[in-house]
This record gives sequence, C-alpha cells and structure tokens, in this order.
Amino acid sequence: MAMEECMFCQIAAGKVKSVTVYEDLKCRAILDINPANPGHVLLMPKEHHVVWQTLPDDLVSHLALVSKDISNVMLAVLGVKGTNIYIANGEPAGQKAPHFIMHIIPRSEDDGVSFAWDAKKMSEDDMKTIGLQMQEGLKKFVKQEEKKEVKEEETEVVSEKLPERMP
Repeated sequence: MAMEECMFCQIAAGKVKSVTVYEDLKCRAILDINPANPGHVLLMPKEHHVVWQTLPDDLVSHLALVSKDISNVMLAVLGVKGTNIYIANGEPAGQKAPHFIMHIIPRSEDDGVSFAWDAKKMSEDDMKTIGLQMQEGLKKFVKQEEKKEVKEEETEVVSEKLPERMP
C-alpha cells in the first residue's frame, strides 16, 4: 500500500481531521474516534510502517518514550488509575489498520474494558520445547544485532580517520 493510499499516513500527516494531543517530526498522537475509554490515544509514526518489526530501532525507542509520556499525562490530568499500552501486531493479533499504531488507553476500576483471554494448558515438555526454541532463536538474533553494532562502530572509527575534504 502506498503512503498516499493509507488513511493513517494521511492522519499522521495532518491531512485528515483529528484531535491531535501530541505531534513531533516522527509521530502524531490523536484521540481515537471509537475509544475504549474517554481519552484513548492512537500513537502512530509519520513514516508508513505496517507492523512493529518494520520500525527502525530509533523510532521504536522514540514511540516508547512518547507513549510513556502520554501515559503519565493521562494519570496526572485525567485522574485515571492506570493505562494499557496496546499493540495489535498483525491481522491474527487483531490489527485492523494497515499502519502501525500504539493504543494508549486510560483505565479506571470497573471501566468494562477487558483484555481477557482463555488460558491454555501446556505440558511441561511443551513449555521446555518452546522455551528452548525461543532461547536459540534469540541467541541467533542477538548475535546478528551484535555483529551489526560492531560494523557500525567500525564504520564510525574509520570515518573519524578520513581526512577532511578541502574546500
């Protein structure tokens, strides 16, 4: 989907009417028009990304910090007792829009909002098998990330040694 066709890209760009509660160069936070509770905020990157995994790490960090600030403001200003920060990542997880969105939902006692699920039973053997699969996958992923960081560090060192260009 092209950015021009994505409704949430249009909202993030300010081309569609919405109530903006926060905006910077990387993201926009608006009030949800179909809120779980009054004050429900949708935080979205201005760049088009569909799911969490496609976000650059610096944008992940930025959105996390902005969502933390919005949550703190909800607690202070709206007088709520808690917040949910919710990401529906992919269609099977309930994602309805083809654009990455973080939901920040103000919560009060007995507000009727539920994130309940039916707990599944797992055997100890199944838990061990899944645990090992996850551990091995994460070891490989972390090693790849460490390699990438080393390459970036090497690049920085090399670039520092390059002579400045003459005017």
